[in-house]
Amino acid sequence: MEVTNEKPIEIFFSYARKDYSLMRELEKHLYSMQRQGLITEWHDNKISPGEEWEQETTIHLNNADIILLLISADFMISEYCYSAQMGRAMERHEKGEAIVIPVILRAVAWEDAPFYKLKALPKNAKPVTLWRDRDKAFLSVSKGIRSAIKTLSKTSPTTSNTPNSKSILLR
Repeated sequence: MEVTNEKPIEIFFSYARKDYSLMRELEKHLYSMQRQGLITEWHDNKISPGEEWEQETTIHLNNADIILLLISADFMISEYCYSAQMGRAMERHEKGEAIVIPVILRAVAWEDAPFYKLKALPKNAKPVTLWRDRDKAFLSVSKGIRSAIKTLSKTSPTTSNTPNSKSILLR
């Protein structure tokens, strides 16, 4: 089943440095959607030498259609990830400007976090690192993201002019 979109959905990865290798694994699992022209992906490693990293990050965070919060203890203690990026992501989600999807990478207490009300991935919010087969965990995440893309495509600005056209929860 192929999703068609006039303009690719931009996905922003918000992650702690220590989770870089897990972020890259997830990125590999999303590559087929990128090849199909469904998505473009952005994370801070795509910043070129000489570019202003904070400005570039802010631009992409403010323009992303889907924001992935890659959750771990390191994400939760990072002032930049938690307060700056996640704070802005949740603002945009609540205004209906973007879909925020928490992806639980490593076990951590996140029940009091502002994103707790959102359905997390992978399936049953089981941390990726606790799955016996991480490829299956990332497949679950990939399927959830594809589902969000399908829903987003149905509510794109060309078919809906409501202010909250992107405000959905994965159910």
